[in-house]
Amino acid sequence: MGSKVVNISDALDLIKDGDTLAITSAGMVGYPEYIVRKLEQRYLERHSPGNLTLIAGCGHGSPKSETVGDNHFAHPGFLKRTICSHPDVVPRLRKMIEQNELEAYVLPQGVLNQLYRCSASKQPGLLTKIGIGTYIDPRQDGGKINSITKEDIVSLMEVDGEEYLFFRSFPVNVALIRGSTADENGNLTIEREALKLEILEVALAAKANKGKVIVQVEQVAAAGSLKAKDVVIPGELVDAVVIAEDREE
Repeated sequence: MGSKVVNISDALDLIKDGDTLAITSAGMVGYPEYIVRKLEQRYLERHSPGNLTLIAGCGHGSPKSETVGDNHFAHPGFLKRTICSHPDVVPRLRKMIEQNELEAYVLPQGVLNQLYRCSASKQPGLLTKIGIGTYIDPRQDGGKINSITKEDIVSLMEVDGEEYLFFRSFPVNVALIRGSTADENGNLTIEREALKLEILEVALAAKANKGKVIVQVEQVAAAGSLKAKDVVIPGELVDAVVIAEDREE
């Protein structure tokens, strides 16, 4: 097996126009800032990859900065759509949403995280009572938060005489994940991360859709040197490992 450690350019080559990206973080905890910053630079230089869909299960940003996290995607044509739960922490992207420059949905954080599991197990979606009678309900806005957003991704269903909302699962083409250490085979540990988050679920969702998993790490270890119990994502699920040039990212 060849090493899965690649340079950032080769890793970004795995992302194509029109792809759906899933990124895991809570605020900036666990955010693959180095990969996303380099992806932004590539888009500004080449105008590709563009027309992306961004899935953000939690708010990916910081109230102290407009230049980190998902703010990197705040350029015309970079995104076609975002499905998120907390857009307030990404003010530049939120402004684009308000100005109808991309389609946008806000869904409950817990629902989005469960939808990763649905995608990973190739289920059509999630049936739940969460959101009934709120703006998530298709009888109101169906989670759409601007006028350019038209497609219905939430529907009302009745089961045994009770109302439920059905949230369609989505294919994930690329998962972007941050960890601490990876070995040459792609096995990933998170000993320096504050939270595990939903990184395994997102990786599984991408692989179920024949997508790619790109991980950002601080360091690389020799193949076979990591303790099995410390590995949170097995190398079989990882396509590319990138070493962050700045340890703060």
